[in-house]
Amino acid sequence: MSSDGIKTIASEVRSGDAQLLQRSTTITAADQRSITTEIEEGDAGNLINRTVETIEDDGTRKFETHFYDEYGAEIYERVVSESVDGSRRETWIDLDANGSAEHIIVEENWIDQLGTVWATIDYNDKNGGIAEQKSGAHASGLTETVEIDWDGDGTFDARTDTQTSYLSNGEIQTETTTAYEAGAADSGIVQIVSGDGLYMSTEVSFDDDASPDRIVRNNVSSGWRFDRSGEHVRGRRRTDLGDEDRNIR
Repeated sequence: MSSDGIKTIASEVRSGDAQLLQRSTTITAADQRSITTEIEEGDAGNLINRTVETIEDDGTRKFETHFYDEYGAEIYERVVSESVDGSRRETWIDLDANGSAEHIIVEENWIDQLGTVWATIDYNDKNGGIAEQKSGAHASGLTETVEIDWDGDGTFDARTDTQTSYLSNGEIQTETTTAYEAGAADSGIVQIVSGDGLYMSTEVSFDDDASPDRIVRNNVSSGWRFDRSGEHVRGRRRTDLGDEDRNIR
């Protein structure tokens, strides 16, 4: 550590014959608000990667990553900024290092008055918005909604709603419906799993007529569950005809 409080850590990777393959240098500012790491290749010390982590005055954390070619020219840059409370994250990607981002991704999350946790992801190019995804999960964990805008026109093109229910017989039912544009549900899936997890039923509807077009019922793995009581082992499995019990010994 230098007299001004700056901390430098260097490490090297060498081959079996002691040839230098890679060198890494990390410099930490005295106030801990800036950390820079540079990676160089070979004895020539060609810089291939530099990352800079900083903490802004408002608490925002910024992560910059730069990649270089063998001649030292920058070929790629990525900058990620995270708010101090973690509710917003912005990723800025420059694929050709010309100073103009080809992709900008903005992620935000918040909790509404009903306890639903919402999250949005906006995908943008240098011309503006190109897509958006919005999802919400209720505090109970039993309902979830996902909306997607594929063309960035501000209108969601698809919506998926998922409802999970715990039935009185111990079974878990999950119902998922998908609607495109502003119409009614275009497809739906109802899945029921037995309380012991050995049996599963799935009904799929490819339209909005509320009638399943495909039904699949199956036992999970072999369907057998074994319990030991003293010297006796008893097996049970769920079948389409009911529970089957068998004394193993």
